Amino acid sequence: MEYLEKLLEYSYTKKASDLHLCPGSKPLFRINGKLVEKGNTDYLKSQYIDSVIEGLLPEQEKQTLYSEKVLDFSF
Repeated sequence: MEYLEKLLEYSYTKKASDLHLCPGSKPLFRINGKLVEKGNTDYLKSQYIDSVIEGLLPEQEKQTLYSEKVLDFSF
């Protein structure tokens, strides 16, 4: 989860309103209404996204994600 903390810190310093995480993509930050990539980040692997899901989401939200394939939540 150290990497997630770094992404959240970056979000905070850039005053991003959202952080978008999707397997196979780089993290995206919504800054001033626009989605922006952080240049020196790697593409996210599905294993990493799975670990974030397991660490943050309650069971009911996990089930929503698995059945609907999308979930919007705040942390």
